[in-house]
Amino acid sequence: MTRRLNLHLILFAMLAFLLSPASDAAAQQKKLRVGDTAPSVDVAEWVNGGFTGFQPGTSYFLFFIKELPRDLEGMLILSYVDWLSGLSAIYDFEAMVITSSKKSEVQGLISRIEGRLSVPIGIDERDRTRRSWVDQSDAPSMGGVTLFIVDAGGKVQYAGVGGENDREEIFPLILSQRFDAGLLRRTETLRRAKDTAREVGNWRLFEQHHAELMELDKRVFALENIDKFESLLLDRNDRDAAYAFVKELSEQYADDPRFLLDLAVFIADSRRLSIQQRDLEAAMSLAKQAAEAMPDTNPRPLAVEALVLLRQGDAEGAVRLQRRAFRVAPTAMKPGYQRTLESYQKIRDQSRGG
Repeated sequence: MTRRLNLHLILFAMLAFLLSPASDAAAQQKKLRVGDTAPSVDVAEWVNGGFTGFQPGTSYFLFFIKELPRDLEGMLILSYVDWLSGLSAIYDFEAMVITSSKKSEVQGLISRIEGRLSVPIGIDERDRTRRSWVDQSDAPSMGGVTLFIVDAGGKVQYAGVGGENDREEIFPLILSQRFDAGLLRRTETLRRAKDTAREVGNWRLFEQHHAELMELDKRVFALENIDKFESLLLDRNDRDAAYAFVKELSEQYADDPRFLLDLAVFIADSRRLSIQQRDLEAAMSLAKQAAEAMPDTNPRPLAVEALVLLRQGDAEGAVRLQRRAFRVAPTAMKPGYQRTLESYQKIRDQSRGG
């Protein structure tokens, strides 16, 4: 009797499982979250180029558009492409558009915009790729466009609409390989404990938590080093130790010139630092080291050197370098470099008048 009862229970449990909504393949499919490994791009035909798979070391922008508009009105993707063309001089990445539109419609649109859309466009038959990405995520869309960014390690690090704040704050971190949403989620408690240790002045615990973060990923947590530098200089009032740490960082991050520039800018421009606390020679050394490791088409090293010169009182030199930075800056970035140049020129002219 007991054996028969157990068998009935097993059969009942199996039947309940088979009839439950969770047994459906679509229901069982894992929800796509930022930080997950990127799904495949199941596109059989491409227009204006192609895609053979995510390659290590390269980041990817994927724009999903259900139906491409028949005219340019509301063609939000064009503004994205123009913006990305500016970033291409600074970062290594590829971009693509994936749409359910027919091939003839895609070809017709490309001919009407006269080459402005230089990215490959995948024809997503039966929305196979869209189902794996957009439908399986909670990503919002704007103007019918949903953007995903896959980092150089093949993980989805962004899903959204590519707003201005995201472009300025998150995208540079992703493209610099300094953003890992999954790792950030897993270390939230550790990072909070480190911050608390700094607040209460428990430097042993602060240093321990900082070291733990560096062991996990020194590139993702690179900016935590600026926090440590600041704690040495401001909280512990140890200028020698702070700049000895800067020297260590210049060696540890020789392969990460963007971090060296961030550190140089902090030393030269942070409002939290007094004139006495700034070592502008150290900042200039970091900027020059970064410039040697970056292509000449990247305007940021020139701009950072110009900033340091300005803080050193050489407004004329700052104007000269900022003008060079403006000249090499991509078109989409020129307005910002122009505004900085004009502010430097104003400071230079005022110093001359004085």
